[in-house]
Amino acid sequence: MSVRHSRRYRALLAVLTLACLGGAGYLAYATFFAPASAEKRFQAADDAYARGLQAYEQKNWAEAATRFDEANLHASNAGKALDEQVKENKLPAADAQGLQGRIMWVKARAIRDHAYAQGQADGKPLPDVPDPQYGASYRAFTTIPNPEAQKEALTALRIASARLPSDPDVNREALRFELIQTPIQWRAAEPLLRRALEINKEDARANYYLARYEYEQPADEQGTPSPLAARSADRMEKALELLAAAKRSKPPAPYWRTVGLEADVLDWPLRTAAARKLKPAAVAAAEKPLDQLLFDPQAGAVAALGQPDKLAGLGGADALGLVSVLTTAYERAAADARRQPGGSVDRLKLVARAARDLATGMAASDALRGHLAQVAPALVQITAGAQPYLAKADPGAWREHVAAVDAVLAASPDAVGRNPKVRLALARIATAGAAADPAQAKDLTARALKELEDGLKAATDAKSPPAVTDEFHVELAERKLRAGARAEQLEPHLAALRASPQPRAKLVGQVFDAVVAERQGRLDRARKLLQAAATDRANPDVAFQANVLLANVSAAAGDWPAALGSLKEVDARYKSADLPESARAWADERLAGPAGVAAMLVEANLN
Repeated sequence: MSVRHSRRYRALLAVLTLACLGGAGYLAYATFFAPASAEKRFQAADDAYARGLQAYEQKNWAEAATRFDEANLHASNAGKALDEQVKENKLPAADAQGLQGRIMWVKARAIRDHAYAQGQADGKPLPDVPDPQYGASYRAFTTIPNPEAQKEALTALRIASARLPSDPDVNREALRFELIQTPIQWRAAEPLLRRALEINKEDARANYYLARYEYEQPADEQGTPSPLAARSADRMEKALELLAAAKRSKPPAPYWRTVGLEADVLDWPLRTAAARKLKPAAVAAAEKPLDQLLFDPQAGAVAALGQPDKLAGLGGADALGLVSVLTTAYERAAADARRQPGGSVDRLKLVARAARDLATGMAASDALRGHLAQVAPALVQITAGAQPYLAKADPGAWREHVAAVDAVLAASPDAVGRNPKVRLALARIATAGAAADPAQAKDLTARALKELEDGLKAATDAKSPPAVTDEFHVELAERKLRAGARAEQLEPHLAALRASPQPRAKLVGQVFDAVVAERQGRLDRARKLLQAAATDRANPDVAFQANVLLANVSAAAGDWPAALGSLKEVDARYKSADLPESARAWADERLAGPAGVAAMLVEANLN
């Protein structure tokens, strides 16, 4: 009997056959059916993403889109596998967090880059976004057109940044997203910025934005800046230290964002001087570094506004800095013009001209025009504020200035449409122009009224707060009163002011109600309304206007002792340098100026 036909041989052959079948089955199971570990699935995602990048660089858009989609799928499966391994206690928590971070980092980029590759494949390319800090451009998560895909990618990015705190690439991409939010969500951004400094203590972007954080001192989770008077002086000093570090960095933080924030920080002691009860010597000491920063003839920020090289590569934070420089410089220049005795309009001319030339240059530049919507409102506010001083100094030059402002606004209609307060300022410019130019008075008055009506509608449509809409109601009511409008034409504005939660707006409405009552012959009603407003110490300019009217009403009623008391208040306030021009004009119109007040004082004393 041969071995091949023996029972032992057949049994051995059967065992070997079963073993081979079992091994093959195991290999098939392990290859095709057994769940892969999260690490292996992550590696598959990472490999697919790398192949996608290679295809993207070769402009093989369809292949790149396919590979990025594959990477996203592998990353999703890796995340599920990781969850299972954690549930089964097969992976330590620390290892799981790091792996989750790597998985989410691949997933976030795969979703973003799939959108970019698909856009190219479809003939609808998505734009790269410039990064002015580092002179580069990048593929932004915020340009992903599909809202659900964008949300998924950003969620993955935020998880990755939390799990991989020391990874510079993850940190940079996370900050690129967080720092363009309006307002910045400091609860998310501030820890990322501090990690960026741990990675590189000379990171210019991190130093600048942490300086901004220390300046704004957010009051809530929404990132709302604290009221100026509630902010800490120590944190202002910290902001200046961080700004100095941002300027020392290689490369340094862009010029306009740092100088603009520095102007804000240095201006803080002046803006809060009254609330913090600073002594005159402390105020004077605070003025010096701010004025040096702004007005130094060679190195000052106002002089730099005319240097085109400093506007290259302008970003959103830099445009914000430009606006801060313009508005702070205007406030300092206006303070100079108001100073008595010896006030000067030289700085005001300098700032108004610099703002106009800057905006005109931006309107003519394809690279800068996108920032005009931020700068143009500042130009309009500066023009409105400077007009009472500069229009008198040189009427012809001022008309040219206003024409240049109109041309800038024509090039940037969004600057008007988005900002109702710009229309308010334009109305004031037109009103002042009408008073100075009788030949154009009718057209300019009509323009002012239209700007106000359009601005009120825009503010109402935008559901602006009463602090915004009340200003329009005040201006419209005052103009209509001057034009002799009927009571029913005034009533919508007066009703809004009566109902306002703003004490000042309510008080102004009370004065206007008194004017209507006077015209209707209800002098007792007018006096009652005015007596309450005339003693309001919280709003001295409104109290001044109330006393102007009260003097006239009391004199008309034959109550000269009451008229004398109001006239003395008016006479004293007339001599004050800080009396607003609008209040002074109100008194000039009703009492014929200081000479008219003097004549009425004589008559009151005689009676």
